[in-house]
Order: sequence, then structure tokens, then C-alpha cells
Amino acid sequence: MTDQLDLGDIHLIRKLAYLYWFKRRFMAKELTLYGLSPGHHPFLMVLYHMDGVRLEELARVLRVDKAVSTRMVRGLIEEGFAYRERDRTDKRAYRVFLTEKGRALHPKIVEMIDILTEVYLDGFSDEERILLVQMFDRMVKNVERAECDLNERNQKIMSKSSKDAGEDLTEEPGSKKEEDGV
Repeated sequence: MTDQLDLGDIHLIRKLAYLYWFKRRFMAKELTLYGLSPGHHPFLMVLYHMDGVRLEELARVLRVDKAVSTRMVRGLIEEGFAYRERDRTDKRAYRVFLTEKGRALHPKIVEMIDILTEVYLDGFSDEERILLVQMFDRMVKNVERAECDLNERNQKIMSKSSKDAGEDLTEEPGSKKEEDGV
């Protein structure tokens, strides 16, 4: 990375953001007819393939925090698309299941995703589509690696601050360490 900002990078980020914004707007228009938000469709898709998944696993698969997962599942339950049950092996956990209404919405969501994909990839050859998916896969791996690096760095910082705070609490004013400047 350089100190100067590359305008090409800004435009790439803006274009990715625009694609995301377009997807949300398109999905919102369709899903509001069912009382849902654009954020609900990934949950419905995962539940369709992993019905009865634990709430924590649902959050992990979708790479969202537990609070987001809980809020989205609550919306699905309130609209009658899903229900939850206590896990039989771990009474602290919940499993989430689709209702018939939730399963019935699956073909419509698949249709929405197909339409959106065709809008995005109109005019692309099969080879270009494959290449684009491969490039996005590489970008995702880059982000995952960066996220791991950031998490490790944050853990080191937190560990060091906890350690430093603990040392500060155990040292008394006027101690030998303080007088030596240590």
C-alpha cells in the first residue's frame, strides 16, 4: 500500500457498494410484500438448507454477530416464516426451523436471486462469469485473512492492556519499581 490514495481503489469500493445497495433495494422491494427486510433472505436460504440449525451456528455461517442473528430470526418468527425450539442437548441454546410459510417462500427468493444475478452479469460470457466468481473468492479470502490478522492484533493489544492494568494495580506508589522508572 502507498501513502497516496489511488482513485481506482476509491471507484472499486464505490462500485462494490453500489452493487450491494442495488441488491438491498431490489430485495427490499420484493420482500416488503411479505413483511420482511432485505436482511432476512440470507437467513431463509440457510434455514432452507440447514433447517433446525442452532442460532449460534446460523450466525457463524452468515458471518454476523449473535445479536443480528437473533433480531433477524425474531422477525422471521413474528411474520410466521420460522419458529424456534430449545435444543434438546443444550437447554441454553435454540434451534431454528422454517414453517410451511417459510418453505413456501423459497422458490420466490431463488427467483429474486436469479433475476439479480442476471442483471449483474448481463453481457458476460461464461468464461467471464467463472473468472469473476474466482476473483470474488480471492477477495473474500483476502478479507478473511485480514480479519484474522486484525483479530489477532486486537487480542494482543487487549492482552497487553489487561496485563499493564494488572501491573498498575499491584504496584504501590513509591515502590522500588516506580523509583527505578520501571
